[in-house]
Amino acid sequence: MSRSFDTFLRLEDPSGITIATDDDGGGNRNSRIIFSAPSTGEYSVIATTYNGRLGPYTLVIRRGTGGSRGLRPGGFSLPIGPGGLGQMPMGQEPKEKDKSADGQFDVNDLAILESKKSQRSARVAALENIASSVSSAGNELAPRHARRLARYLLTVQDKELEEIAPKLESFTKCRHLILALADQVEKTEGPQLTAESVVGAVTGQTLQFNRDEDWRSACRRLLVQLALDLGAQRATSVGEQAAEMLRDLYKEQGYAFGMEEGELASLTRPAQALAAVIKHVAVSASKDGAAPEHRDYLERVGRHVQAAQFVADNDLERLIILQRVWLRVLSIYLHKSHPEIAASAAEIQQQLVTRDRRASNVLDQLRAGEETTLRIWSLAHNPK
Repeated sequence: MSRSFDTFLRLEDPSGITIATDDDGGGNRNSRIIFSAPSTGEYSVIATTYNGRLGPYTLVIRRGTGGSRGLRPGGFSLPIGPGGLGQMPMGQEPKEKDKSADGQFDVNDLAILESKKSQRSARVAALENIASSVSSAGNELAPRHARRLARYLLTVQDKELEEIAPKLESFTKCRHLILALADQVEKTEGPQLTAESVVGAVTGQTLQFNRDEDWRSACRRLLVQLALDLGAQRATSVGEQAAEMLRDLYKEQGYAFGMEEGELASLTRPAQALAAVIKHVAVSASKDGAAPEHRDYLERVGRHVQAAQFVADNDLERLIILQRVWLRVLSIYLHKSHPEIAASAAEIQQQLVTRDRRASNVLDQLRAGEETTLRIWSLAHNPK
């Protein structure tokens, strides 16, 4: 709960994949997620803002008591409650697994880097363990781990900095760490020499800015450019072809729902096309006299579409979130002409939630979303 801004919650699984989001589920612009973990692991809750405003808030994690249907048994609820900026009255933070799901390094190494009581030799050894794991397996750090590592790297000094600098070459292709460094370097209170050494090692350059130069912004520009270059390298021609196919598929769906060519012609990415279709169909469903229990969701569709752009790290993640919004809107639209499929459609969507939790990567989630959409359409055309 926050009286200062409109809250927004995002839940990530141990692989860093967004598996749940919520805007106003707690009432009065407050967010709430109820979730049952399918397996033991480190799940991350990101408490942020829907409209970009900042202010006091409190994040509360509460273990469920079980005994109810759906996602509640054995799970926990996440209501936002009163408090101050950054305060998390949760007692102790959840204990992490010994092994990270992204790089198979010991997450205790991150704790060693963050501890003020650990010895320098222990921190250097911990950094070397993480670097070795990332380098040997070609693994990418999960965003939450990258943020923790970035905070350490931008504060290390003196002899410790000299000892870890050669090991940072292992992270030159670790895009999440590069983005985390770019995010934090502009607000770091660490020494300029530290930023020059760390950013220089990661970008493969020798950096030495003048004392009167805006070295923080300069470091950020170098890191952002490197992240963009890495993203471009990973974008294969096959991936671009797949994106074009999905974009054209969503445009065809839009035309089938009566959208004009001019509304879709300028949209080049699949997420843009799907967002336009969602908004169009939501308006149509509202005008056609949606059931009272569906009207509130349809009225908030625009906010869900905007939130997908805000919380996603890239266009693919945004598309996956929009798929789930589209499934809900499509089911509501079909409900008027095919009310008999309502229960089956809800069950199919719940099955997708389960598949999302078990997905090993975002491509699995993307495929599952498209398969679920086809199943919803099949229900309407072949009702049992």
